[in-house]
Amino acid sequence: ERQRRKTKHKAMTAFDIISSEDVSELSNELGISEDKLTYAVMEVISKRKNGGMA
Repeated sequence: ERQRRKTKHKAMTAFDIISSEDVSELSNELGISEDKLTYAVMEVISKRKNGGMA
């Protein structure tokens, strides 16, 4: 029950919304590697969680 409630209130991130295929297509469209795109998205999420500007 506690885990269910914790999951229910968890904020969604970009990785919860898009699939690995989406990441692949987007990185291809932008002309950057998937790793670089993934790292950049994780940086933005981390900064926002810590109250900083993205």
